[in-house]
Amino acid sequence: MVEARSRGFDSVCAVSKVEKELKISEYILDPEKMIELVDSFIWYRHTNPSIKKIIEEINQRKIPKLVYQDVSLHPCEFDEDKLKQSFDANTYHILRFKVGYVGGKSNPLNKITFYNLKNGKIISENKVRSFSLLITQKHQEYFLRVYCMNLSLLDKFNEYFEELSQSKNGSEENNED
Repeated sequence: MVEARSRGFDSVCAVSKVEKELKISEYILDPEKMIELVDSFIWYRHTNPSIKKIIEEINQRKIPKLVYQDVSLHPCEFDEDKLKQSFDANTYHILRFKVGYVGGKSNPLNKITFYNLKNGKIISENKVRSFSLLITQKHQEYFLRVYCMNLSLLDKFNEYFEELSQSKNGSEENNED
């Protein structure tokens, strides 16, 4: 699973470079060109040396490895300065992103119009609130991922994050007492 995530990270880099070179985002406006946008387009139909290098690294499994991930309902706290003290900044990549339906404060179902099947009329907003049980309160989640870019340091990164995890769990247990 970790390798799949890392492979996705490099695939995004390859697609980004193809976009810069060929403007593939504009292909959506032309059905003939849009049909060409399959995996083989990126993997085989290019001349850009940096894209070739990324694909070669993917094929040789010389890809960044996911060494740490935190998922939370709130922005993830992470002491990047402490990481910088242990590792050169060029040996890792930190990726932060959020996944969710909306900004996190309102139910996404409120954006959907519901209709009565018998008469076709819009169901009032008050009745829509009863649908709120269909979705959890987790409208969005925050992710923090750290990738090891220098595979010769992979074991050291794993040790670092294992210790971090143990100290984090220890401090949480102390807070519960």
